[in-house]
Amino acid sequence: MRFGLHIGTAAGITRSFQTAQEHGCECLQLFSGNPTSWRDSPLSEKAIVETRAAAEQTGMAPLVYHTPYLINLATPKEENRANSITLLLAALRKAGQIGVALVNTHVGNHMGEGVEAGIERIVSALNEVAPAVPDGCTLVLENGPGKGTEIGARVDELIAVIRRADLGDRLGLCLDTAHLWAAGYDLRQPSVIDDLLAEIDAGVGLATLRLFHGNDNARRLGGLTDLHRHPGEGELGLAVFADLFGRPQLAHLPVIMEMPGDTIPEQARSLGVMKGFRIQDSGFRGNADLVLTPES
Repeated sequence: MRFGLHIGTAAGITRSFQTAQEHGCECLQLFSGNPTSWRDSPLSEKAIVETRAAAEQTGMAPLVYHTPYLINLATPKEENRANSITLLLAALRKAGQIGVALVNTHVGNHMGEGVEAGIERIVSALNEVAPAVPDGCTLVLENGPGKGTEIGARVDELIAVIRRADLGDRLGLCLDTAHLWAAGYDLRQPSVIDDLLAEIDAGVGLATLRLFHGNDNARRLGGLTDLHRHPGEGELGLAVFADLFGRPQLAHLPVIMEMPGDTIPEQARSLGVMKGFRIQDSGFRGNADLVLTPES
């Protein structure tokens, strides 16, 4: 298991990788573009070269993209759908250019049209972008906290999307612990984690789980909202992360922590704590392309 942070690129992409390395990151998440804008900026040749060089020099792996928050693949509004697909295609194109292994996205809201209609729209959109998923890259769908008409707060909804979409192993799952808590999954109970992993395994195979966002939540269980906190400093408590990240069947997965508003040094203090929970890779090879030997 490898741990990292989401780091901005305002100081330049090379500096982002250096900052990650200086603060103990082993993997790294970046936004694929402006997180709150429909306008995307293509990567220059200089940026492509610099990013690939920085990734090689620092050994950050996997490299993760988080798509803009505006993307809504479930929307019944055609203009919004078209803009969402355009942004997702832009993220996938950039991923291929710089060697991103995982492109993480939320699936969106059905806007009152119902979960089933929303799922069908998501599946249609994913099938449309499927040819653009680069070799060596997986598009991963992240669970959300469940506010409003959001799809994917319940993991069974994401399982339904993955089963119906025609992407095979190019489509995976990201679990955000803060969002699971918001949606009512009481991760303090080991049996809840057991049942969740069993549900994923039975529905799409545990190999479909490709990424964790390891965040605590200051909000109440099942409140359908999240306020990210350092692991152990929210309602989940540190024991949840010790249990989850100490499980042998998950030992090969990357974990990204997202604590916006905190400085990188403040965020990095949680990395050492999280690293203490991991165990040696059990030999499970469901995500063979992401298996990396953890440090002792």
